[in-house]
Amino acid sequence: MNETERRQNAQATLAAHMIARHEAEAWTAARDHIALSATDSCRDVLGMSIRETAKELGISRSTLARTLWKGRSEAPTVSGAAADLMRKHLDAVWIKVGRHQAASPEAQYEAGLIDEFERDALLDGSRRARIPIDEQIRDVVRRFPGIDSLDLPRMIVMAARKDAVPDLRDHAEDAKCLVDGGRRWWPSKNVRDLQPGDEIPRYLGKFEESESYEWMFVESVTPTGVFGDRCVVAFQYQNGDGSSWPDCAWDERQPVRSWADQGQAAPAGFLPALDLRRIRVLVTLHGRPETIASARAQGKATIGETGLVVSNEDAGLIARFVSAKMDAEKRIATSTNASDRREATRKLEHLLGAETPLPTDIVAEFFDRIESIPDGPWTEYLRAAQDVGLSEYDCQQLVARGRRGA
Repeated sequence: MNETERRQNAQATLAAHMIARHEAEAWTAARDHIALSATDSCRDVLGMSIRETAKELGISRSTLARTLWKGRSEAPTVSGAAADLMRKHLDAVWIKVGRHQAASPEAQYEAGLIDEFERDALLDGSRRARIPIDEQIRDVVRRFPGIDSLDLPRMIVMAARKDAVPDLRDHAEDAKCLVDGGRRWWPSKNVRDLQPGDEIPRYLGKFEESESYEWMFVESVTPTGVFGDRCVVAFQYQNGDGSSWPDCAWDERQPVRSWADQGQAAPAGFLPALDLRRIRVLVTLHGRPETIASARAQGKATIGETGLVVSNEDAGLIARFVSAKMDAEKRIATSTNASDRREATRKLEHLLGAETPLPTDIVAEFFDRIESIPDGPWTEYLRAAQDVGLSEYDCQQLVARGRRGA
């Protein structure tokens, strides 16, 4: 045997040693894990003493004590390749003795004990079981706002008896959720994090005590105070009336129905005062909202006598306005509740008020304002447009058209 062959044999021997060591570590860890499970079964299920348990398992009491101590230790006994081998050994043993439920989902699937769908469900459950309960609750409540307390435990993975419904309300604060009087769960936000279109209860006390309460839309949140630790919250009731909370702590938590969390492009039924003012400008420039919506549906670019193009953003706003008006009219016609009809009537009044054209020719007024700044900075044109209620998009079109006309 030459020197090269001797070196190759030496390397192979070292590799064999590493494999054997990993196998031994894995088998030792698997043996200890199963011994711990067997010890628990002997003591908790069969009611054996330590002496009887050691005799039943065929090990000394000192070995049993060491097994219990190692099993209760939080530090893993093996890692890396040895941990993977240990898992395979454990799976093989559990399946061999008929306790396949204790084996990994992959091992059960490879042994033909479960199908692909059952394997994926078990893997998903194992993945979620590693997520803290507070995070699981927060994720479920965001996806299903208003979920009932009876349904929530079925959506998370936790240790509980199958015949019991656990009370999770102790986790509500850490999960950043609030529970109403009907035991329904809602996401919550700090006041300063509320967004336009978010819905919050009109009275937080009624939310906490009653099964039914009124929601209202947030229009804006404005920081106040010397340190910005207070906020003014402007909101809109369901009937379109507006009001505000003048002095709120920025970190006060409010239950929220958020249109963004529900995958909507915009909050349904909510048109803040700023949008209604824009609707009135669009009516002045292009005509009635239904006329604008119909023309856009027919693919027309310019609508009305001004020759201006309606932007996609404005077209979406018009569509929401027309939809809100139709909803209000439908509620008035079909509702059997007098209070609901009054709210719908009030809402419709607010919407119809936005259909009244502005009393002045805002296009002519805009050109009058920019005559004195023919070559001025663009910011001056924008300021002139904003003063008469026009958007930057309107300003760009009017300035371009004005220059071409000149």
